[in-house]
This record gives sequence, structure tokens and C-alpha cells, in this order.
Amino acid sequence: MIKKAFIFLSILISGCSSCVNNFYGTNSHPYLSIDLKDTTINYSTLAYYIDSVLNKGKHFPESIKSQFYINSLQTDLHEDNRLIHFKEDPEEWYLIEFQGSPCIVDAIYNPKLSLNPIFEREQLAEGQVSRIENRIKIEIFYKAKLYAKENHIFDSSDHRQ
Repeated sequence: MIKKAFIFLSILISGCSSCVNNFYGTNSHPYLSIDLKDTTINYSTLAYYIDSVLNKGKHFPESIKSQFYINSLQTDLHEDNRLIHFKEDPEEWYLIEFQGSPCIVDAIYNPKLSLNPIFEREQLAEGQVSRIENRIKIEIFYKAKLYAKENHIFDSSDHRQ
């Protein structure tokens, strides 16, 4: 009897993990998956810069955050996700994920391109993808590296310090 209960419980738990993935959106939604391969900055330095400098004190309105929810049950972004707001033209918001080298752009919202966030790479021309990559590298990565250097924040990917 205990063995049957254990097997039943194991099946139930493994089945629920796919339910949890669907609830939180992992593995259930297409993403842009623009991998910003950059070995000159690491995850921890980038996360620190975004959380402590770029987004410090910023409150993203629920009307913007909810644009990036992938189902009606979702109430917040995943813990590895961050929103980045670019005010300068073109004004847009990027949903990035700290899983990659050092991050991946999962989606963008630019009202001039689409009324809804863009999650699928096929919706963007290759020129737009290049523009997004360059914008992140110039406006985020470069500034994060400069901030880390000026504030003596050790970046393990830069061994010259």
C-alpha cells in the first residue's frame, strides 16, 4: 500500500511540475531569445547595475509589466527577469532574462512597432534585431562596465583589475 501511494505521489508531483511551468511561463511560450553574447561583463555585475543603478527607485506601472505576462494567471515577472525602459526614441521596454551570456532579450514592447509586446523573432526584421543588440550593448553593457570600473566593483570576466 505504501509503495502504491509513493508511486501515485511521484506521478502527481512530476505531472504538477509541467503545470507549474505552464503557470509561470517557462517552456510554454515563444521568446525572441536574442542572446547577447558578451564575455566582457558577467551576470552578477550586470544584475547589480540594473537593480542598483538603472532601475533603482523605478516603479514600472502594472499596465507595462502586465504586457509581458504570458497568461492571465501570471501576476509578476519571473525572478530572473528584468524590465529595462529606454525613454529615448524609439521609446521601448525590453524584458531580459539573466540566463545566458550574460543575458537574453525575451521580448520587447515598442508601440511604434506593435500594439503588443513582440515575443517572436519572426516579427522583427534582422535590422531590428541588430538594433536591439546594439542598444543593449551600448546603453547597458558599456555603462555597466564603466560603472563597475569607476566604483571598483570586481567583474570576474575582467582579470586585468
